[in-house]
Amino acid sequence: MSGIIILLELSQRIRDEQRDNLRVLRRRLRDDQNPFEITTDEHFIDLYRFPKALCLELINELMPFMPNSQRRHAVPSHVIILSALRFFATGSFQRSVGQDSLSALSQTSVSRCVQVVATALNNIAHRHIKFPKREDFPALKIKFMEKYQFPGIIGLIDGTHIKISAPKKEIEHVYYCRKGGHSKNVMIICDADYIVLSASARFGGTAHDSYVWRRSRACRALEELYEAGERDFWLLGDSGYPLQPWLMTPISATSCTAEERYNIAHKSTRALVERCIGLLKSRFRCLSKE
Repeated sequence: MSGIIILLELSQRIRDEQRDNLRVLRRRLRDDQNPFEITTDEHFIDLYRFPKALCLELINELMPFMPNSQRRHAVPSHVIILSALRFFATGSFQRSVGQDSLSALSQTSVSRCVQVVATALNNIAHRHIKFPKREDFPALKIKFMEKYQFPGIIGLIDGTHIKISAPKKEIEHVYYCRKGGHSKNVMIICDADYIVLSASARFGGTAHDSYVWRRSRACRALEELYEAGERDFWLLGDSGYPLQPWLMTPISATSCTAEERYNIAHKSTRALVERCIGLLKSRFRCLSKE
């Protein structure tokens, strides 16, 4: 019995030593390799989906929201951010991201990086995703008119399902998607340049597009403008959304040429928001089931 205990203790010491050696190796890799210096501009974009200059701006903006560790060999903040961006870009397994020589992190460390950076991004999201104010409407209308010859449009709206892991059983029914699995129904509003003006990821996959829209800040903002007498602006949405004075949907049963032309123009213009969502998912593969 004592011999077995000795063997177990020896085995544990060997595992501890191997783990410590691996930590030292990873730390040396992180210290010796700087992605901003050893990668080309094209390769850097392939890895992180951002040009180097823009990525540096993002790191500087996120730094105030990064944890201040007192550990002597703590993972540097820029490595945490780049590792999370790498995961967002590839949607690969966290272990695969960590084994990349530019990250050199364990799977648990990558998991913490993703959580920390996602929280930091939530803190700065309001700076970059802004629903337009009344004074911004003319410029938005001009772009839609120039590109699609559709007057009075300030944005396009659509929903997309983002797959998630199965939540707790108590709330699992809220996130079950009609297409199978679990998801969040995310609302996106974009302009004629594919810039996201508003996004809502509050509701699970069982929520209908119209339900997500009616409970969004964008809906309340347009309703308030309409009640204040501002009535020369519209969003375009598909038939899953309600027809409202500030939201135009397709005509289900056309009865004249004018209505058919409206549907054609509506469909070709609204397709832009579908392409916007497609670009978003192709750039950040973590949003795509594939």
